[in-house]
Amino acid sequence: MDQSLLDLSVVIVAHIRDQVGFEKLHRTLSSLAGDLPLVTVIDNASPEPWKTRVREVIEIRGGRYLHREVNNLGAARDQALRLSNSDLLAFVDADVELPRDWLKTLRNFLADRQNEVCWGVASALSAPQNSSFDRAMALAMSTPLAHLGTSQAWQLRTERSVRHLATAAVLFRRRRVLEAGGFSDQFSRVGEDLELSYRLMRASGEKFRRLVLLPKPIVTHHQDQALGTWAKRVFRYGWSQSEVARAHPRHIFSRKLIPFLMGAVGLVSLGAAFAGYPILLAILIVQYVTLVFGIVAGGALVTGSLASAPLAVVIVMATHLAYISGMWAGALGLCRNPRYSASR
Repeated sequence: MDQSLLDLSVVIVAHIRDQVGFEKLHRTLSSLAGDLPLVTVIDNASPEPWKTRVREVIEIRGGRYLHREVNNLGAARDQALRLSNSDLLAFVDADVELPRDWLKTLRNFLADRQNEVCWGVASALSAPQNSSFDRAMALAMSTPLAHLGTSQAWQLRTERSVRHLATAAVLFRRRRVLEAGGFSDQFSRVGEDLELSYRLMRASGEKFRRLVLLPKPIVTHHQDQALGTWAKRVFRYGWSQSEVARAHPRHIFSRKLIPFLMGAVGLVSLGAAFAGYPILLAILIVQYVTLVFGIVAGGALVTGSLASAPLAVVIVMATHLAYISGMWAGALGLCRNPRYSASR
């Protein structure tokens, strides 16, 4: 083991319900092999027989296994935060594949900046390239149209300060996260990282380099393999944005307001169409589709992936529709994280 990693620990929060999820967890663990003597997996209320299978594979690999009876993502991450005694704490989702030296690269970045205001660091996320859908997803995410609230999908050429780091793969200064109050158990399914990022950004008067995104090494994120499941995930991201805004009203006064405005414009145009002015809706749709197609086609020309452009356009438009719908559902109180009276 690299001695420079002794001040670092890794936590994987996993909720495994089927063979696909189990295989993704196995891939994640394999990508961590050899980097650390101990990886903690918090089993977030996985049902049997997956609970037993996860425990067995962790124990075989020499890791630490903890089981939670309640599926609460925010509480599980906070439990890991408070149980750890390392200076640096990495959170890794059970569906990512880490490149070689990912931990060492991020750890060295923080170690070289002890006197700077840098509390967390991550690197870019990218879809795999195993199928036509994966390649189209990678193309869609390479454009500025489908990033949503996850800055880690940005395709950067140099490091950059950001306002949000996803816990899919991130390294924090543990003490700083504790000082900000840790993860909130009110965000039991989604949005716990966004809400924490907001509090980290407002924890003091410092304004720069609190959260930093690196362009490399790129982490492979094995998420959804179909348009429907992706849209469902994005819908959840949408309503979680509204829930964060409800908890922190100042959060809404940012670029996050744009999807609300887009949804409002769409509703007004739809109303105009029903009122006898369908030309307004037609003009809006044509302009929108032309814009999306132009940007995606430009990205396809740059990356040499023209064959993926049509499906990437569909993915982008489905992403926007699902995200805006989710934000409005959250704003109206139709969707929210489940609440638990005893979630820790």
